[in-house]
Amino acid sequence: DSGAMAENEWIGYYYLGKGGYMLTNTTTPDGYRVDKNGRWITGSWKSNSTGWWYEYSDGSYLKEEWKYISGSWYYFNSGGYMVTGWNLLGNDWFYLKDSGAMAENEWIGDYYLGKGGYMLTNTTTPDGYRVDKNGRWITGSWKSYNGIWWYEYSDGSYLKEEWK
Repeated sequence: DSGAMAENEWIGYYYLGKGGYMLTNTTTPDGYRVDKNGRWITGSWKSNSTGWWYEYSDGSYLKEEWKYISGSWYYFNSGGYMVTGWNLLGNDWFYLKDSGAMAENEWIGDYYLGKGGYMLTNTTTPDGYRVDKNGRWITGSWKSYNGIWWYEYSDGSYLKEEWK
């Protein structure tokens, strides 16, 4: 460090322009966008009649990959567009909301998406419900015969020595 004022250069994620002033809410001379606080914006959302995509300031965009953006995970298809709805990615099912954000730790209809957005299968969900090999909630009801009561699931199984 020479002690000279930084001017027309990047200092970390911030661009200091003429006179050492930090640029805000604009495009820097080398083509990068900075927000209202002067921080470099690595990419931005774009849309057309086909859908939404995330484009970097150099014109490149995401294809066939996950990206964590502003607190949520998004998946982009081979054309670079954000996907929504149910998607089989690899060997796992995921649900991407209308906003494109991945569902996580929540029910979507009769299916539970756990940590990491993976649809749970053949297990009990964190809130105590059972899901089958296809991930669908196994419903149940109380049954009785000759004064004996039990809880039976729609798949024919029933509770045994368990609290419910």
